[in-house]
Amino acid sequence: MKLAFISLAKEDPDEGGPIGLLPLFDKMIVEKQVRSALTMAADKIVFLCPTMPGAILQFVDQLKVRDIDAEIVRRASDLVQYASHDNDLVYIGDGILPSPSIEQQMAKLKGEAVYVVANSDIYEDLERIDLNQRWAGLLRLKASRLSALIDIPDDWNIGSALLRISVQAECPREVISDPRMVAGDVIHIENNIEAEEYTRRKLAEPGLNNGNILDRLIFWPITRRLLPKLWPMQNAGLYLGGASIFLALCAAIIAYFQVEILALGLLFVGSVLGLVGSRTNNFAQTENDMTPMHVATDILAKIALLILVLALSTSADMVPNLVILVLYWIILPLVGKVQDQKILRWLKPDKSFPTFVLLISAIFGHFLPGIYFVALWTSLYLGIASYHNPRSDAKPQKSA
Repeated sequence: MKLAFISLAKEDPDEGGPIGLLPLFDKMIVEKQVRSALTMAADKIVFLCPTMPGAILQFVDQLKVRDIDAEIVRRASDLVQYASHDNDLVYIGDGILPSPSIEQQMAKLKGEAVYVVANSDIYEDLERIDLNQRWAGLLRLKASRLSALIDIPDDWNIGSALLRISVQAECPREVISDPRMVAGDVIHIENNIEAEEYTRRKLAEPGLNNGNILDRLIFWPITRRLLPKLWPMQNAGLYLGGASIFLALCAAIIAYFQVEILALGLLFVGSVLGLVGSRTNNFAQTENDMTPMHVATDILAKIALLILVLALSTSADMVPNLVILVLYWIILPLVGKVQDQKILRWLKPDKSFPTFVLLISAIFGHFLPGIYFVALWTSLYLGIASYHNPRSDAKPQKSA
């Protein structure tokens, strides 16, 4: 069994309350730390919080609803109950955000380790170990060492106590170089201003969005400006998803009256709102298209397209038109399962791009040829991408 200790002992001097409760993207810092702990293969999460504010109690209850074993400990002496020879523990300090590479390293690491950086003025906010190194706020220890905490005073910082124990035991030190720190291997946030700066810095990273040309040039620049305004709004993603369902329903109704331009316009706007709504959760590990909201929107969008094809087709070409439409529906989900190609990524069909193409086709009076075009487009993309990655099982990562 692996334990994860997450410290919530330090408080923000301006806002008050533990640093871990500061907002970060659409969640709190502690939510990101919990995800890091789960990536490190933690079976149980213990929050080290001497004050136990109501927000922490509510957060722990939410974790338990999600079947995550979590509890709160106020004193160092209470940790002795976990002093087992069979358990390991990882420790994440106040406001410490490890990168995915550090998370994977700590998950695979055998034995104990203290993560350190050079003793430099640029790391003056980190605790100094000796003349040469400072502590990066991350530890991996044997849980049996917790027995040494039994005589620690209640007012002693648990993180500092664990660091002292590991140093006295001469645990190996994992040095994080300056270039790795600059690259963000370990982020240390101490106040609300630093949390906001980190959020905006992550949004401005050039490699964050790897979508197609429509997403890169239009959707993502707009989304990046909207997200800081959407995150403070509770359930913003839920409302945007609901709006996409409503627009898809309206599109299906309007399609019945053969107003294809308006129907396709509503489908396109709805797909954009759904995309923005999915990006409000910046901690989602992969894009999930199987939520009830996504499924409902997808079904209504298919109904709208089916109605348009049936209404605009003649008796002679109805069957081939329906076959091409169904073929397009079958191929489009498969496109998301092949690994992205750098050259092809700009033309990758997703839910919004083909709808935009169909809208342009309808404006020029060629909706049905547009169905053939998007079906051919998705087929060619899938064939070329599969040819270049015949053995690839990789799934595309969701942009923020």
